[in-house]
Amino acid sequence: MNLVLADYIYSLGNVLVMGIILAVSVIVTVWIINRTTVELHLWKELKRKNLAVGLFLGALAIALALLVK
Repeated sequence: MNLVLADYIYSLGNVLVMGIILAVSVIVTVWIINRTTVELHLWKELKRKNLAVGLFLGALAIALALLVK
């Protein structure tokens, strides 16, 4: 029983670490994209409900999640 609990805690730790890495990588990537595209402001476009920007950021998050995996 102790071994199962240790494996569970180890897996939970892995999930938390990968979640933090994914969040940081998304923030850094969006910051880089915002700095390189001077005329396009992603957050302003999202507030204006621009579907293309939303799909782009969603695909970006999925791609980064696959890379972190």
